[in-house]
Order: sequence, then structure tokens, then C-alpha cells
Amino acid sequence: MVVQLKTSTMVSPSFLLWIIVILVPVTLITTYTMTDKLHPDPQTIPFISSSINNAPESCIGSYGLSITSFIMVIVSLIKYLIIKDNIINYEGEINQESKMKFNKFIASMGIISGFSLNGVASFQYKNASVPHLIFAGLFFICGFIFILTQTIIDDQISKNPNRIKNIRKILILICCLFVPYVILQFMENPIAKNISAIFEITSASCIFIYMVSFFFEFSKVSLNIEFSDHNRNSFSRIESR
Repeated sequence: MVVQLKTSTMVSPSFLLWIIVILVPVTLITTYTMTDKLHPDPQTIPFISSSINNAPESCIGSYGLSITSFIMVIVSLIKYLIIKDNIINYEGEINQESKMKFNKFIASMGIISGFSLNGVASFQYKNASVPHLIFAGLFFICGFIFILTQTIIDDQISKNPNRIKNIRKILILICCLFVPYVILQFMENPIAKNISAIFEITSASCIFIYMVSFFFEFSKVSLNIEFSDHNRNSFSRIESR
């Protein structure tokens, strides 16, 4: 007689957002401080890339931002499941099939942006400028598309308070600064480069802050992780509280 043993654990996904809240500023403050002391940059305000160009700050930046990138991927997937549940249980008339496809597209943008951040941290501009720029472009472009489309679908099917919706819309508008950031960084004028660095830091921060704003949704759900000894596998699902 075979006895199937199962254990179940309930986990709040909000802890992932706390990691972003703590890890991102700690990582960048550390890399900027060390760069200023060990490898001073000619710019008054260095780019994020400049703060992770040289060791040992590049090691710290790669470590912190790589962890952040994988958390961004997980957060995107959890948000996808929440929206999927909202679509299934929506009381009004909607085209479920098109909304499901749209939701998958949104999640893919968040996942690509998250993994691209890992590429930015892994390929320093000093050592591999082309891969670094490609990953940076993917991070900003896909990240912007993610927060824009996420706001659109939330407005259509989610019951978020207006305060949350307005904060996210403001973040989207500020994140648009990544466009002049890209343009200004190629100018030789030192003032333009400093402004470009400010725009880079600001637009990147908006993407992180937008994900952190998922505290509202994540606080209302929990991950139910079930482990089965008999089948040698495990799976998880999201349950509303």
C-alpha cells in the first residue's frame, strides 16, 4: 500500500516586492558610492552603466541587479495570473479570448524586461558595449510597454482604487524620459550627458516603482505551494484571500 504524502504552504507574494524596495536602492547607492571613491567619473552625474563598469562595484551591481531581474520575472508571472483570474471572473461583457492574449503579451514584456536587466548587469559597457546597449534598450522599451499595457488592462477589468491608477499613470508619463535619455547620451555636451543620466535613473526607477505598486494586488492574494512526495513533483497556484 502506497501512502501519498502532501504538504501545503501558503506564501504571500508581497515579500518579492519588499526585496525590490530594499535591494535596488542598496545596490545602486553602493555602486555609485564605490565608483565615486575608486573610479571617479568625469560626469557630475554618472550613468547607471558607469557605476557598474569596474570591479569591485561591477560585481556588486551584477549580483544585486541579477537577483532583481529574476524577481521582476516572477512578479510579472504572478501579475499575469491575477489578471487572468480577473478576466475569468469579470462580471461584465468582454471578449475573454482577446483579453487573455493581451494579458500574455503584457506578461511577455515584463519577462523580457526582467531578463534584459540581467543582461545589462552581466555585460558591462566597458567590456561588451554592444550587448550592454541591446539589453539596456530591451529593458527600457519592454519595461515601458509593460507598464503602459498593464495600466490599460487594469483600467478595463480590475477594481483598483483611483489613487493607485493615477499613481501608475504618473509613473508612465515620467518613464517617457527614457526617450530623451537615449538621444542626449550620444551628445558630446557635458550638460546634455548629465541630463541624460538623470533621465536614465528616473525612467529606470519608474519601472521598479511601478512593480512595487503591485503591493495593492499582491496583498489580497497568496501563493498556495503544494508538494507531493509520491509523485516527486510540486506545483503552485494563486488563491484570493
